[in-house]
Amino acid sequence: MKLSCLEFQKSKITSQERLNYNKTDFLISISYFLYLTIVIFICGWALRNIGPIRTFFFKSPFNNLLFGLFISIIELTPLIFILKFRKQSFRTIGLRKEMLFLSFIVGVIFAIPELVLSKENIISFKSIGIVNLLIKFFYYFFCIALVEELIFRGYLQSIIQDVLSSKWISIVIVGMLFSLMHIPFQFWISGQEFLPFIQNEISLHLPYTFIAHFYFLLIYRLTNNIVAPTTTHALHDLFVNL
Repeated sequence: MKLSCLEFQKSKITSQERLNYNKTDFLISISYFLYLTIVIFICGWALRNIGPIRTFFFKSPFNNLLFGLFISIIELTPLIFILKFRKQSFRTIGLRKEMLFLSFIVGVIFAIPELVLSKENIISFKSIGIVNLLIKFFYYFFCIALVEELIFRGYLQSIIQDVLSSKWISIVIVGMLFSLMHIPFQFWISGQEFLPFIQNEISLHLPYTFIAHFYFLLIYRLTNNIVAPTTTHALHDLFVNL
């Protein structure tokens, strides 16, 4: 364990890798968050209101994956340009080659509590089939978890914490942004009217995702590798959506 901790420490971001963030970076990050929210809103609206898109998406897990990858490209493209413009490497948002396997194992370990809580859903494993189960995992890993971890734990958290010079205030702010980001998609997918949705869903979903930000950020800070929280996040989504 000591060796593993030392290896994780070695993978920390160096001062040469990360540039100091300023108010302009803060405004860019908030603009990017708004862009992301709009994309998610349109995506949710399309799945609810455009028949061919809805039919394609819900036809099979493989279609979920294809659609998700397409949306992920749209979501992450601005972030790639932002990093290139600032001459930052992807390592600065947690995407690093070091300790990949160990980070994955750590992510699996931190997903165990969710596995225990969702044990009734595990019965569905056999009915889904191993191939569809793997496709579902890839969908949640690459299209949901990786995108959200890179954006919120890797990018937004770093910028807002650096600009505000306050760890806890920045964690609360990014946690709120992470929660709010889920509202548009959840609303459209729920099929409910807005007020019933607020009454029945938001009171539970917002606090849950807010707390999840703390948990995923803890995993990221322990490993300095976005793969760890991404794995936990993906397994969580897989377990609760079986």
